[in-house]
Amino acid sequence: MPKPSKTNNPMLKQAWEEYGHMISWEQLVDMKMDRGCYVVLAWEEEDGTIGVADMARGGSNQPWEMQNDGGDTITKAEWKELRIVPDCDWFEIPSRKKQKASSYYD
Repeated sequence: MPKPSKTNNPMLKQAWEEYGHMISWEQLVDMKMDRGCYVVLAWEEEDGTIGVADMARGGSNQPWEMQNDGGDTITKAEWKELRIVPDCDWFEIPSRKKQKASSYYD
């Protein structure tokens, strides 16, 4: 999994750091982004599962805001199949029922 690029996404990195997540930017192992306005970021937990958080913004020049900063972990296989629903601010994992990010963490 490629690490998120601070060079290509400086506003995202800044928002992540300003939010103060317990996972540092350097600990992130991958990300999936749609339209530059919604992103799911991933890190590897000690047990080998994948932790995820998602952030969104209103437009390419708008600030990023945290939507959900973590919750239940997923497997590496689930991360590979995780996809962002086009033009939305949520994701789904096809092997699970469709889950809006906001209900995924409840």
